[in-house]
Amino acid sequence: MNYQDIQSSSLINDMISDIKKNVITPYPKGFAVNAADFFNQMIKWQFQNKATIQAIHKALLEYVKNPDAVYAIRLYGSEPKEKYHLLRRGFLSEYKNGLKTFFCDNTFAMPFAALKLHGKCYTASDLLEHLNQKNVVCGFGSTTEERELAYYRCNSYSRINLNTSGWYLAHILPVGYDFVGEQRLSEVFPNPERTEWELDASHIRHINRLLTDEEYSILVAHFRRLIHPLNSFVVPKKDRVDYAGKSLGEEQELINIVQDYVKAEFPKEYAELKMVMQIPEQKEAVSVVGEIVWSASKPQTKEAREEIFEGHHPKGALKKRSKRMDQYDDDKAYALDSRLNSIGKKTFLNLYNWVRHNIDITIDEIEEVYPKYKNKAEGAKKTCLSSTRSIIQNGYAAEALEIIIESPRMDDAAIQTAKEYLKELCECR
Repeated sequence: MNYQDIQSSSLINDMISDIKKNVITPYPKGFAVNAADFFNQMIKWQFQNKATIQAIHKALLEYVKNPDAVYAIRLYGSEPKEKYHLLRRGFLSEYKNGLKTFFCDNTFAMPFAALKLHGKCYTASDLLEHLNQKNVVCGFGSTTEERELAYYRCNSYSRINLNTSGWYLAHILPVGYDFVGEQRLSEVFPNPERTEWELDASHIRHINRLLTDEEYSILVAHFRRLIHPLNSFVVPKKDRVDYAGKSLGEEQELINIVQDYVKAEFPKEYAELKMVMQIPEQKEAVSVVGEIVWSASKPQTKEAREEIFEGHHPKGALKKRSKRMDQYDDDKAYALDSRLNSIGKKTFLNLYNWVRHNIDITIDEIEEVYPKYKNKAEGAKKTCLSSTRSIIQNGYAAEALEIIIESPRMDDAAIQTAKEYLKELCECR
């Protein structure tokens, strides 16, 4: 399937494309004395578009009543390279009654969170149109193994990654577990064999049965938890925030503050969600977050930490990652950004054009067409080439190019080159 085969437009994709021109970013620098102070400064405003949130809430309640509704399942989106055959992002399944599901990672939820932040509303019919066309972002990346059988593809028109704009997307209720009976989503929807998608020319897995009532109720609860505007919030991503912990968006104290605010500000909507989203009892916070600093870049965050904390975290050693930790895909974005920084974004751009056409290209061959490469140390040349090759082979080229496009330190010429490469890449997918 190539770019021309993908419908580039649904109303939701149009809104996403419009948002991409001016994505809201975190405040460039700040300090909070505790979680409540941080909430008031950085999270409370995210729920200010009340009419939009209430309209989307109504749309999601109506959406599930339509027999053509399609449901995302956030599973099977992360595996090491040797297990890429187990990845299922963009794989569509259809049950006997026509109900459809597909697998995704957390990137799928990001456009919906962005719509809330920008006060853009959609209806049930808009969502139905969006998920019944093929231009849907289902994952942070797309491996060769996935592209062989994925029903959904996406181009740059429909992609929006909040990580590249400085955000980490968190959920109040965990998306993958804590459903009725403390069930995990992966227990209800185990990973099917790839061969089940190979039987149909359209790469649709046909399931000759109906979902049980329990399976259906968990599917609907999961889908709403994944994209409902009252179940998500964003915080500065990990290299832009510092505090005495590991993952601010997963701190139970902060989550409880957000949840209490949502319940108070949207009592009618929250009451309607109590059953359909299978909301469990709120968990008690076992630790206090403490002081928090954030800024526009990793070096600035380090400087702010040293200035405020005198080079040390206020409570000594970092806390262990919360047991509540859900599996989020910002870790991949963070790792990719770090790898690009180690290569050098401009070096990646220069190498990309040659490596994408010849994945086995050697250093000597590159030096013939890229003379400046000779000036690098031998070890650096090997590392840069190896890392560039790995990014491309692992299906993260589009994501790398988007990070470069969003980078404030890149000059206009480099950004334009990255945009051209991204357009060409999407046309080839």
